[in-house]
Amino acid sequence: MLVSAGRTKSTFFPSGDPNFVYVYLKMPIGTDVKTTDSVTMLLEKKVYKVLEAEKPGTEGSIVESIIANVANSANNPRSNNRSIQSNLGRIQVSFVEYEKRHGKKTKPYMDKIRKEMVGIPGASIEVAQEDGGPPTDPPVNIEIIGDDFEEIAKVAGSLSNYLDTNQVYGIENLRMDVDLNSPEITINVDREKAMMEGLSTGQIGMEIRTAVFGKEVSKLKRG
Repeated sequence: MLVSAGRTKSTFFPSGDPNFVYVYLKMPIGTDVKTTDSVTMLLEKKVYKVLEAEKPGTEGSIVESIIANVANSANNPRSNNRSIQSNLGRIQVSFVEYEKRHGKKTKPYMDKIRKEMVGIPGASIEVAQEDGGPPTDPPVNIEIIGDDFEEIAKVAGSLSNYLDTNQVYGIENLRMDVDLNSPEITINVDREKAMMEGLSTGQIGMEIRTAVFGKEVSKLKRG
């Protein structure tokens, strides 16, 4: 009984001082890329304010770089979607190697950044560090099970609104794994007509995708 009572808690994959801190921004679906860019710039200024004493390039600074992405390469790794989305933004803070930090801790800076990422209506913001172990589920999951999808969606929406309204302490990024607000346009291809023209549905789909999202032809790097 004494051994059981005195046993210390153990963490299999402890999260130490982060080498990278990420700020993930998600605006409502369909947000114009210019709006997402303006919000990302606002968050970037807040990050620079927190790291004012550790500006990249200054002597003794533990911050190596601060990089912001909008739409392209701005996805959260936890979501399996790697497509270019105009409503996403990401800020990456890279710290120097551990031995060059002169005993300075990086976790307090992550906590300070997290406290600053508030006050933007309609924006979902998550502050996280790099994953140091195997992929895991979020700390708390609430699962809703039923036969009628519309009823499940209604209950999930009500529960999400309830938790969001009550501002439960410790909840940083409240989100559902199903996006109920995703707009959709269905295009039915006349396969017979397409075959007569020598086209495949894949070609037509790629043309539509290029028209909507554009196409990356090549990358030019400077410096």
